[in-house]
Amino acid sequence: LDPDAILRQPGRSARDNVLVDFRAERGLYINSLITDRYRLSLYSVEDGTHDLEFYDLEADPCEFRNEAENPRFAKIVQKMLSDLIYQRSEHSLPWQPRMAFA
Repeated sequence: LDPDAILRQPGRSARDNVLVDFRAERGLYINSLITDRYRLSLYSVEDGTHDLEFYDLEADPCEFRNEAENPRFAKIVQKMLSDLIYQRSEHSLPWQPRMAFA
């Protein structure tokens, strides 16, 4: 990130997206890629199963409708999933052990 370029263009986003890694509970990992308009989350369980959520934050800001299987969003979901996997592999750090689970 170039802070000077960001300060010269205050209306411009500093980045295209943000990657959030979250270990929700034992064996459940959530990786989310969030843009100004969309959120894609990949839920991974230690047994190898996965689940996908995709929300159009402009049309559904409260995230009530999971559009992951909606053909209308197929290209966006595929691109964001590809970006998520790439970013996760680029910034891959070992998961830190969680000391407590509520």
